[in-house]
Amino acid sequence: MHPNGRFLRDQNVRRYFKTLITEPDRAERARLSALLVAEEDRFASRRERLERVELLIRDAEARIVKLDRLFQDDDKRAPIADYAQVMASHTRTLGLLCDYRRLLVEAMERNRR
Repeated sequence: MHPNGRFLRDQNVRRYFKTLITEPDRAERARLSALLVAEEDRFASRRERLERVELLIRDAEARIVKLDRLFQDDDKRAPIADYAQVMASHTRTLGLLCDYRRLLVEAMERNRR
């Protein structure tokens, strides 16, 4: 893939994903998820995307564990409201990544039939 094409794809994917994270409406999140999959369909194989999202999921899980430990550290404890907000945001992001992974796996299974 040409470097400019890769850059544009990555920018579109980031934009869709960033919007997806903050979108409260379930139907709109589903639409954005479909756009995200379609954008990546144009440029990368599903296998490449699956590998990339699995790395992001592992990273998100590790970040949640690290943040939880940080918030539980008595010397550096943040207010509970901050803890709940930060953890909810990261958990929601992890859920979105898992949903995206599920969409990719389903698409790969459909193509095998």
